[in-house]
Order: sequence, then structure tokens, then C-alpha cells
Amino acid sequence: MDLDGLDDILNTETASLPLVELDPKYFGKIDEYDVQSGQFGASETPILIPIQVEDDIVIYWDPLADYYDNGTADPVEMTLSETTFLRLWSRAERARWTLWIDGQEQKKMAEFTDTDQ
Repeated sequence: MDLDGLDDILNTETASLPLVELDPKYFGKIDEYDVQSGQFGASETPILIPIQVEDDIVIYWDPLADYYDNGTADPVEMTLSETTFLRLWSRAERARWTLWIDGQEQKKMAEFTDTDQ
């Protein structure tokens, strides 16, 4: 998936905001993070919620940044350049995942009953 695909998801009315996995190097870009290695030296995986792609930047929400910066009750939107976001999102040595939910048009119960008989 590329940024156009991500933008399509963000602009689909029936789709949820996506969750994206980034390279652990993302943690080095945020001052509040002091990430320690997990079991067997494994790194934690950053998961972000992109909100918008525009003018060469990706606007996103990082739930852990708000957790560590508990001085504010409101979520803080953050930005990365498209280049940096793509580098962290699509590193060649490992496939990264993106998850979203896309709804379908709702049917009334009567419509199900009519087609089942």
C-alpha cells in the first residue's frame, strides 16, 4: 500500500481510521519516549492512527505520546513529512501492516426475510 491507498481509506465515509505499524526507529523521533528492549532484545512496535494526508505531510495521532505526556487531557495531533512517514512505514527489510474496518450498506431485517424464503 502507498500513500494514495492510505488517503483513499481516510476519505472513505464507511471506513474507520486505519492503524499503521511503523519501524521502531520512530521512537527516536519523539522526545518523550524512552523505550527499553523487550524480551530477547525485541523492540516495541509503534502503532499510529493517521488522520489526514495533505501537502507533503501526514497528520496522525500517537496514543502512547498522549499517555506519556499526561499534562493534557486532549489528544495531540502530530505530523511527519510524507518522506519520513513512508520510510518508517514501508522499510524494505520487513513487511508492515495496516488495519481498518470498512462498513457495508445496512439492510433492514425485512429485507433478509424476503431473500431467505
